[in-house]
Amino acid sequence: MAIKKREKELTADQIKEKFQKDYRPFWLNSEVLFGANLYPVAESFAKEITIIFLLDAGDFTTERICEAMQLWSSKYAKLPWSPVIAFQQKYAFLKNTKFLDRYRNHKIFIDVFGDLFDRFGSGKEPVAVLLKNGQMVSSMPLLPDLSGSLLKLEGELQKALRFDDAGLPLQIAEKWSKKGAPMQQTMVLPSSVTTVGEWTGNDAMLFTENNNSVISVPFKGKHLRMVAMAHPNSLEPIKASITFNDKSLYNGIQGSLIHDDNSGNSIFEINKIIGNYDLIHSDHELTGIVKITFLNVYDIGVIFYGFKAA
Repeated sequence: MAIKKREKELTADQIKEKFQKDYRPFWLNSEVLFGANLYPVAESFAKEITIIFLLDAGDFTTERICEAMQLWSSKYAKLPWSPVIAFQQKYAFLKNTKFLDRYRNHKIFIDVFGDLFDRFGSGKEPVAVLLKNGQMVSSMPLLPDLSGSLLKLEGELQKALRFDDAGLPLQIAEKWSKKGAPMQQTMVLPSSVTTVGEWTGNDAMLFTENNNSVISVPFKGKHLRMVAMAHPNSLEPIKASITFNDKSLYNGIQGSLIHDDNSGNSIFEINKIIGNYDLIHSDHELTGIVKITFLNVYDIGVIFYGFKAA
């Protein structure tokens, strides 16, 4: 009987070298901090405080958290800590580095295999995981009270920073908020919308190459975002029209990407990079039906991931 040769065990340095190579494609704006099971690769990850934010790239809350981290990065600039944004690669546009350019001031980890999200997220995103010397100190969902949760998280950060220096002078932790910006949201999945035309897909996404295909959804709120993209192989953007209660959007509620054509129709374009399309932005709450008609998908094809309403 042949004896199976035992594989040589790797040393700690060899494991780090392997993870450095294997995980390099999944890190942006940063050295490789950790590999599988949060195995420390970079010396800073093993010796400092790290806060990993498990986020959805389509959420309003992701932008609010990034803005808060910009403030914290200035507030604690000279101290040994670092925030990391983690995305699960559930949207095809996350494979395009041009989409991720908007986060160029942040360290980014793309959790391609979903291990990190399975361990800490499980659909509760956004979640913050605080680690000291590579070991987890706390893990907390940040909704439904984002401002309150960030205040609590900053308190946890200050405790960790003072662990080795109880008298470390720090500014008072403050409740963070941004006037007029969505701090929480309701997700509308593809399974909850009404469609016209030939669509294929599942609960996570819908796809069509059928011209004049339609998606409509009841909407109540001040902000509506569509998460969608043109087919990854497309060369041209998709034109789409949008109505609210069967009427074009007037100036007071139009999102930043909406414009009126010569006939007064509210129009926007979908490409393979932007990912998030802010369609409605209102100072007061609206209630009605939003209908989107895709006008030239026979040449391109469109992927729809869902709506975010706030």
